[in-house]
Amino acid sequence: MATRPKAVDEAAAIKAVKKIIDAGRGYEAALKFLRDSNYDQIDSIKVMRSAKNISLKQAKELVHYSRPWEDRRAAAEDIHEAAFEVIEDMKREEPE
Repeated sequence: MATRPKAVDEAAAIKAVKKIIDAGRGYEAALKFLRDSNYDQIDSIKVMRSAKNISLKQAKELVHYSRPWEDRRAAAEDIHEAAFEVIEDMKREEPE
């Protein structure tokens, strides 16, 4: 699957996100800008983390629970649930 090129580089994205947030447009507007600029979730997390000097956990939660990324939330949660189930199955199958 081919990926679309990003419309702006990371340094420019960080600057744009800071400007959006500082103008009072909020995190949702900043994340919409990133999504519209073809940034994926991981790169959006990186930009938000750098732009607002927040923790990785905070940046992940901002992206994961945002409106611009809500269409990917269910799929991501399904993947996480399946991974946890596999881990639990492996623990039960380990010899003692």
